Amino acid sequence: MVGEVESDRSQILVDLTLFERSVKAVIDQFDDLISKYNNQWIAVHDGMVVSSSPSHQRVLEDVDRKGLRRSQVNIQYLTDTPPVMVL
Repeated sequence: MVGEVESDRSQILVDLTLFERSVKAVIDQFDDLISKYNNQWIAVHDGMVVSSSPSHQRVLEDVDRKGLRRSQVNIQYLTDTPPVMVL
């Protein structure tokens, strides 16, 4: 039981570290990513784009097919259109 908990904690740390790296990559490379993937879903794993598509489902399928842990992947929709806010 103790070994399992420690293993779970280690895996969570790995997942969070890779996810954080992928979030930072999108922030740092946002302008370049928008120029390449505008109006598309992207999946970023360990700082690299591993899938892109107008279809969210297709990106999820690509992530699963590649055997990546979803908890490590930053999946988001990129658009240069500002959101509409109703106040």
